[in-house]
Amino acid sequence: MTHRQPDFVIVGAAKSATTWLQRNLQQHSAVFMPGAETHYFSRQFAKGSAWYAAFFEAAVPHQIVGERSNSYLEHPEAPKRLRDALPDVRLIVQLRNPIERLFAHYRAQSEHGASAADPDLGGVDAERLRAGGLYFQHLSRFLELFPREQLCITLYDDLDREPAGVLDHIRAHIGLASSAA
Repeated sequence: MTHRQPDFVIVGAAKSATTWLQRNLQQHSAVFMPGAETHYFSRQFAKGSAWYAAFFEAAVPHQIVGERSNSYLEHPEAPKRLRDALPDVRLIVQLRNPIERLFAHYRAQSEHGASAADPDLGGVDAERLRAGGLYFQHLSRFLELFPREQLCITLYDDLDREPAGVLDHIRAHIGLASSAA
C-alpha cells in the first residue's frame, strides 16, 4: 500500500489567516486536508513517517492533498525536513504585518490563560512571539532549499481586501481550478 503524501503545505505564519485559508480550500471536493495541524516537520518529527502518513489515509486518488502547520515557517529544521520528504511540494506562506501578528498571537495566548507573570500556565514568551515575525530569516531557509516557483507567498492585507483573488492565486499554485467547487 502506498501512502499519500501532501502535494501542498501551508507553512505559516501564525495568526495570519492560515486556518481561514485551510477551511476555504477544504470546501473544494478535489482537496483533502486533515482537520488538525500535524506539526510533523517541526514539533512531531520524532513520531515518524507512518504517523504522518496516517493523516492522509482518507484522501481519494483524484484529490490534491495538503496540510497546514503554521509552526513550519519559523522552525529552523522544518524546511530541510520538508525538502527531504517532499521535494516537489508546493508551499504556501501567508504573512501578516509582524506587529499586528505579534499582537494577535499575544492576545490569543492571553485568552487561553497564558501570561508573562505566570510561566506555569504556559507563559507568554515575548522573545518567541517576536521571532515569529522575522520573515526574511524564515523565508531565507526555505528559499535556500526550494526553487522560488514552489513557494506562493501571500499577504494578510491582500486577503483582507480581495479574498477571492488571493484564493484563486493559491488554487492555481496548487493546481486547482479557480473558484468552482
